[in-house]
Amino acid sequence: MATKSEILEYVSGSLYCEVGVSSINGVGVNAIKPIPSGSVILKEFDEDVNLIVSHSELIMAGVDDNVRDWLQKRFVYSSTKQKIILTPTSQWHYKLYVNDSGSANVTQNSDGTYGALTNISSGSELVLNFENEFRSASDSL
Repeated sequence: MATKSEILEYVSGSLYCEVGVSSINGVGVNAIKPIPSGSVILKEFDEDVNLIVSHSELIMAGVDDNVRDWLQKRFVYSSTKQKIILTPTSQWHYKLYVNDSGSANVTQNSDGTYGALTNISSGSELVLNFENEFRSASDSL
């Protein structure tokens, strides 16, 4: 069973994205905070979590303001507390909304996660170069 510290570390360090409006094709995946080059994104938490933490615990854990806003848009909160719900598949559907671009800023890793190819600023859309990704996959057959 994950500790509160492990959950807050995940929320602080691994929640980068949300599904939203795309400038390319209707729906896309957008960064809710800056993503450093080389970061693993769309990384799942390993177990089910249903936790209530104080706002001060989120701040002390270094959870970005935009991530705290994201949590409030999705889960119950009060003036002093925030509910956090995670599952091992919380972000899997995000992968369905990553759009194609010749100027990719992410790549799909062999383990199914995505990695940032460049520094990605908050608000930017995450995009793959489908041609390159599928060519690499077919080359390995």
